[in-house]
Order: sequence, then C-alpha cells, then structure tokens
Amino acid sequence: MTTKPLLIGKTARLRAKIVEYLRGGPPRTSNEIRDHINKTLVHGTSKAVLNNILGKDPRFVKVGTTQNVNVSKRVYVISVWELDE
Repeated sequence: MTTKPLLIGKTARLRAKIVEYLRGGPPRTSNEIRDHINKTLVHGTSKAVLNNILGKDPRFVKVGTTQNVNVSKRVYVISVWELDE
C-alpha cells in the first residue's frame, strides 16, 4: 500500500515552516502561526490556506480553542494547534 506524500505542491515550504515552528514549543493558536509565517516567508499566507493545511494534514492536531475579543467587542473562537509527534 502506498501513502501520499505530505509535502505536496505549492504549500510544501509553508507546511515545513509550520512544522518547524510547532516542533518543541507549546501549542499555538492559528493567529500566532499565521503571524509567524507572515513574518518569516516573503509571500506569507492567508487564514483560509493556513486553516486548510492545519485541518487536513494529520501531523497537526487541534488541542482546543481559545476566545478572543476584538475592538468592536465581538467574541470569536481561535483554534489551538500542536504537532502530533
């Protein structure tokens, strides 16, 4: 039985950078991961692309959620992720 490689196409560098960021550290929120990626990669990423990668790649495990309040007093939920090692 063959397995599909996880580092595919144009998101390979992005996936590798996420693994590097999560390895050995505490669980991180989606916003923290996106901010790190956007600071370290030239083209960065969008919320949609990041959430698709985190949700579909089995190496990333959602460990919970946290709530955040923005300037207009709206509460929204942010996922917390860690590396499945």
